[in-house]
Amino acid sequence: DDDGLAPIDPRFGRAEVGAGALLLLAGFVAPLFTVSSADVLSEPRTFTALAAATDEAPNLWTLPFVGLIALSLVLRRRTPKQMRGARLAALALALAVPASLAYTLHKVQAGAAQMTASLGYAISTRIEWGIALPLVGALLLAIGALRFGVIPVAAPSGPASADPEDGDHVAASGEA
Repeated sequence: DDDGLAPIDPRFGRAEVGAGALLLLAGFVAPLFTVSSADVLSEPRTFTALAAATDEAPNLWTLPFVGLIALSLVLRRRTPKQMRGARLAALALALAVPASLAYTLHKVQAGAAQMTASLGYAISTRIEWGIALPLVGALLLAIGALRFGVIPVAAPSGPASADPEDGDHVAASGEA
């Protein structure tokens, strides 16, 4: 329980937390949504989370923040005891990602609807494939958080783990 693990040891939920962190960081630079309007824009404009965070949606800085914190947890929490101490924090961080994405996408779609109503131009938004990266990353982070530092219990072996059919036969025949 107090034995240190290598920084890249994938056991005890560390692989899921690390993979989730990397997906969150990659998702920050992947296409997130596209805004298009035949009346106003000559070409549709695609935004990454980075582009949106620097302009209009600073809450999207949550993605790399959570990714870096999760990566820090994997690299710095080296014993199962230390990892178990960070499980709740990792789970809370994982839940912040879809909340931030949902808030931003709601704001973008509401803004497009408001501009369409006030200007009379048809402005549409489309969610891009890049949204899958942070969502899958958050899911992996949540799964890893639940397993982070938990030492699996070994299955019993030997005579105590006899064939279950034999036990059923004995119980069914009334002998025991």
